[in-house]
Amino acid sequence: MGIRARLGHWIRMPQQWLSNSFPRAAAGLATAFLLARLSFRLLARKAASCFSLSGSGRKARRPPAREDAYGWVLLWMLGRIEGLRDALGGTRPVQGNLLRTLSMIGGRLSAKGRLALAEKFIEAASRSLHRNSTIRFDLMRTLAINRFMQGKVREAEPCFAEVAETKQILRFRSEVPRNVRFLADSWFVALGHVAMIELLIKKQKLGWEDAATVYASTKDLRSVPGQTLLRELSRLGIRFFWPENIKPVFDRLVEEQIRRPSHGGNDWSDEARSAESNGSPSSDVPERPSLRKWDYLEDLERVSLIEEFWEWYFPDGKALYFGPAAAKIQNQWEAEHRPPLLARSAESNEALALLRRQLGIPGSGWYACLHVRQGGFHGAWNNVWEQARDATIETYTEAIRAIVERGGTVVRMGDPTMPPLRPSEGVIDYAHSDFKSENADVLLLSGTRFFVGTNSGLSVVPGIYGVPCVLTNWVPIGIPNWFGRDLVIPKLLRRKASGEYVRLDEMLGTRLGYIQNPQDLPESLEFVDNTPQELKAQVEQMLAELEGEDSRLRDPALEEAYFALAVRLGSYRGSRIGTAFMRKHGSALGFSWAPAAGSDATTSSGVGEPSPATPDPESRA
Repeated sequence: MGIRARLGHWIRMPQQWLSNSFPRAAAGLATAFLLARLSFRLLARKAASCFSLSGSGRKARRPPAREDAYGWVLLWMLGRIEGLRDALGGTRPVQGNLLRTLSMIGGRLSAKGRLALAEKFIEAASRSLHRNSTIRFDLMRTLAINRFMQGKVREAEPCFAEVAETKQILRFRSEVPRNVRFLADSWFVALGHVAMIELLIKKQKLGWEDAATVYASTKDLRSVPGQTLLRELSRLGIRFFWPENIKPVFDRLVEEQIRRPSHGGNDWSDEARSAESNGSPSSDVPERPSLRKWDYLEDLERVSLIEEFWEWYFPDGKALYFGPAAAKIQNQWEAEHRPPLLARSAESNEALALLRRQLGIPGSGWYACLHVRQGGFHGAWNNVWEQARDATIETYTEAIRAIVERGGTVVRMGDPTMPPLRPSEGVIDYAHSDFKSENADVLLLSGTRFFVGTNSGLSVVPGIYGVPCVLTNWVPIGIPNWFGRDLVIPKLLRRKASGEYVRLDEMLGTRLGYIQNPQDLPESLEFVDNTPQELKAQVEQMLAELEGEDSRLRDPALEEAYFALAVRLGSYRGSRIGTAFMRKHGSALGFSWAPAAGSDATTSSGVGEPSPATPDPESRA
């Protein structure tokens, strides 16, 4: 045996002995080492960032989307973990240790805004798990959200679909009380999420969910946003229980289901129970359902009864994430000419009248709410992810003037972290008012003639009361709101070198149309805010529509051509695109349409859908 072979033999011997004799210890040491390395790197990076911030007085630079030396080290660590997992085989304690390591690293990276790196670790953690696994449920949803936040909607959709479809199959197991659902925490993290709970009721009323299904929550909701909306939703049938253990609540709801079976829509009446107890063979007596209570359900079955905000399942077999799911429900709701579910009561009308007097809104006049999203309210979030959804309120001056000149009052919504508005006739800076409250927010939004805003949770609230919106500086263009009366104009994407706009079909057909964080954009591209003139034009179109002058400033054919393009390229039918905006930019965006008969469309560049473009390679990065 040669010297090299002898050395290799003596090196391999202790390695084999350790891996055979102490697999758990080896995995534990590897896990501790890797976590220590990760924690050290994260702390070092944070310290360097703080030092840079305090030393220069400038805002710390956001971590780049591309891989840097820090990312290279983490990817090297990922390779070592996966190599260790393959070498140790299927030893369950070892695999569990490594799974926790991968998940933990992925979670920490997500919290730091390193989504591309986090995606790799979470994907590696979920790869070896069985589809029917509670851990895989959580990991696949986390992976989907991670990809969604990066604009990788196409890659996220199969993950959302897997979770939704598997949960639906589990609900149909024998004796599982599938008509009892508990709302997950994801419904209560933001005002817009809370407002979307009403879609569950609409889905049920449309016949896409069993009429006997009960949606409930046992969470402590006293500190979540949207307290007024929660009370309104309670009136619609959502069951909010005082915080207590889920088991007794679940068992009580199951007892209700047993007494009132959903099949056939028949009540389990006193007469039917009496007939059963007397041994009556009557075929008219419905069969009492057999449903298992909480203690008799498997963990997987319990998970399947948790209703999440992110994934939705429909009886036609489609599993969708929240955007197209909301559009599917709202489109059908409007097609059937159903009224809004939420409406003000006599008491809330009186409260709104009092609030108007307190704010100084003329009693006989109308008002429009304005909300321009800025970074202060979600300061911690914006420190990690710089938001393209933010805008500058100074650019809305002409839009404000258009409202005031038509006899309206502008009520500026928001929070005290926003810069105060300069005093102006017909403008109320409610965001800095002593009367600002969560309840007053909802009262004002439910009574406004229309709403002017950006992409925030506040933009969902008017629609559930039937109030139309002018949605501006919208990002991302591929995920609009879903109310048919809304108008939207997006931020466009521009190539820095040439100054050319990215074509519309390229945005909607690639991840570029779904990116909402500037750090995820290719370096050669930038977002372009709406101009004051574009904002004013959209307000004027909404005013014309509300005053019955649609034909003057609106081109329905343009809107339909845009919808056709959006749906064909993977988006959905949501808010209507602004006519003036597309007349101005249609040619530069490669968009053309046949003008509606009688319209004054003078900027149409042709007839039909946009011709396909060759996507920029960077757009798929």
